[in-house]
Amino acid sequence: MSKKNLHHKILCTSIAGAISQLCTYSAVAAENEYSIQGSVQHQILENPRRTNLGVPTTSFEEKLWQYQIDTSLARSSSRFNTDLNYIFTKLDYDKDLLNDRNLVTGSSSFSWTPIQDTFRWDLQNSRRQQVIDATVPTTQNNLQVSDVTSTGPTLNLRLGAKTRALLSHDYAKASTQSLNFADQIRNSTTADLQRLISQNWTAGISLSEFRAKLDSPLITELDRRIIALRNQYNTPKYQVNLGLGYIDSTQLSNSEYQEFSVTYLPTEQTTLRFGYNKTVQDQFGDLLGNGLNAGLSNFSFTPSQSSRLSTVTPFNNSSIINSGGTALGANLIGQYELSSYTFMLAQQFPDLFNYSFEYSKRDRSFTTSNQQLSEDRFGLQIGFILSNRIQISGYGRDIDLDFISNARTQKRQEYGVNASWRLNAKMGLQASYQHSKQSGNLALDSYNSNSVAVTFTYLLASNR
Repeated sequence: MSKKNLHHKILCTSIAGAISQLCTYSAVAAENEYSIQGSVQHQILENPRRTNLGVPTTSFEEKLWQYQIDTSLARSSSRFNTDLNYIFTKLDYDKDLLNDRNLVTGSSSFSWTPIQDTFRWDLQNSRRQQVIDATVPTTQNNLQVSDVTSTGPTLNLRLGAKTRALLSHDYAKASTQSLNFADQIRNSTTADLQRLISQNWTAGISLSEFRAKLDSPLITELDRRIIALRNQYNTPKYQVNLGLGYIDSTQLSNSEYQEFSVTYLPTEQTTLRFGYNKTVQDQFGDLLGNGLNAGLSNFSFTPSQSSRLSTVTPFNNSSIINSGGTALGANLIGQYELSSYTFMLAQQFPDLFNYSFEYSKRDRSFTTSNQQLSEDRFGLQIGFILSNRIQISGYGRDIDLDFISNARTQKRQEYGVNASWRLNAKMGLQASYQHSKQSGNLALDSYNSNSVAVTFTYLLASNR
């Protein structure tokens, strides 16, 4: 048996086992919700046409068959909550010019609440694709799966009707496929004391301590401690967050913690959001997205009145500017000072169309490696609902990277269109096109690529 066929057999066996477990588990508990969806995609790729010291290289065309199983399972009871969402993917290139790969991505969470509203224990896993080297094209050969598994308790103590203390600890193991990205053991502890000043205003103090052990000859340990005064003001139309504090770290000079954000909902269909944050972050924290607050807990005494999330397109409600992955490559390890600005405008017109515009600016400074990276991202996406079966969407994003420490700049543009047709309750068809172009002040950073894909989707099982 060839190596490729062996990998294919192993993947199919794993998928079959996972489906069997999900279906068996669902049959036991009637309150479970589950969904299993399979898809086959045929994609024609024009490999990035790059230049080598100013001399154009010959581009080539590759054909990709992508087989995918999406599984989800949710179960909720008074004491236990389970949520699993995993995608099993096989990438099979016809000409083997790019590497065939078997991937498992997604997330899962399990929580046990022995004392309602007071004590909870969480177990979570996250598997996400991440750019290995930010300076080269984002092909599958330049992506890896980062795996983070964490567990820990949360204690919520009510100290009267208007005051509470919130304590939590998180132990995590983080690893990647890349040899130049160190595995980590991460420990995070947070404490909040919150006071409800009025019906809309919450004020308090937050503390956190983070430590990580790295399996790396360059950096063996990360640590940071944050203390901050924080405020939140809620009304049915808007939410305002304000925080000021101090950050202490062995690897970096002492820094200020600053947090300011405003979310405004002028109508039921419109969301406006602006945010600014200055903190200390690390690569895994950035990847997980837990981290403009970089270890501080979500600060809210009561559920936010303005937490409504806009579905910005019929196909995808995730951030268009971040869907291309973090700009950091795995070769940039350690902690860094992070300053970020974000802006988002989204509108929904039911049964007609949706759109969103996003902008973000992030400046990172790696003191230990004397590297600086400035990143500007613009993104626009729009979706049209032609009927209850046919939808069309388009997107574009512009990413400017400035590697200040080595005078290297890059400008990346991506745009694409998607058409989706729901054939019936179980089957769907989707066609898409994407164009990517990057230019830089170094010739070897420039490339172009095109992708055309047709995807067939079949819903294998669901009780939703």
